[in-house]
Amino acid sequence: MYLVVTDNSDEFARLKLTLGRGIKQVKDRRELAEMLSDNQSHTYTLVLIGSGVELAIALGISEELRVSFPTVGVILLRNKVDPSLTAQSMSAGVRDVIPLNNPEALVLACKRSEDISRRQLQKVFQKTDASSLGKII
Repeated sequence: MYLVVTDNSDEFARLKLTLGRGIKQVKDRRELAEMLSDNQSHTYTLVLIGSGVELAIALGISEELRVSFPTVGVILLRNKVDPSLTAQSMSAGVRDVIPLNNPEALVLACKRSEDISRRQLQKVFQKTDASSLGKII
């Protein structure tokens, strides 16, 4: 499932139409933190940051998630995408920057991010599996 950080109901409706029912809208950073803290079963693997969220706030959210929830991917949605924006976003931990009006690119970016999160979660669970730590003789 995906969490979408936006207060724009029209943008959320378009994203829901594009991505399906597995998305939930959160209005702000506090609500996002609460949702992810309650996410013990790793249900949420992706955070989409809407185009209405200021860039500084979006990059701050991404940097926080990179440390606190490293298996949760972040995709930034923007009206215009330029190389400078992409470079800033990638250095903050954003997995992809997608133009808001390109649903195909959004779907592909979500699939790529889900794949990365799935592989990261597998590694986390393999490390905590007692059988992989050693052998009792």
